Amino acid sequence: MGGLDLLLDSDVPRGAGLSSSHAIECAVMTAVNELTAAGLDTREMVLATQRAENDFVGAPTGIMDQSASLRGAAGHALFLDCRSQDIRLVPFDADSAGLVTLVIDTKVSHSHAGGGYASRRASCERGAGILG
Repeated sequence: MGGLDLLLDSDVPRGAGLSSSHAIECAVMTAVNELTAAGLDTREMVLATQRAENDFVGAPTGIMDQSASLRGAAGHALFLDCRSQDIRLVPFDADSAGLVTLVIDTKVSHSHAGGGYASRRASCERGAGILG
């Protein structure tokens, strides 16, 4: 199989948050998987998008955002064990509970590759190693 030409047009500001890079990766991964009949399951697609962030972007991200995008389901919360990558869909009906989602633009830009994320993750990994 050859390469793929892709045009992405968006008005989401760079560094806006809300996992926009992961959302784009998941959408592209899903489309390519279907177009090429690659037959990847959602777990494999999650790991492929994580590898794209880690190896090509240089951001040492985990699997939470991609898992929510690719393995979630309407009307459910996603219980994710990041070590085993096991998931469990937990029924969650926010409307009937009288809950709403509020998104606030704080105007704070972030960057996983160049920001403090990598150092925070490394500190957590060091602490987990020390604690066993």
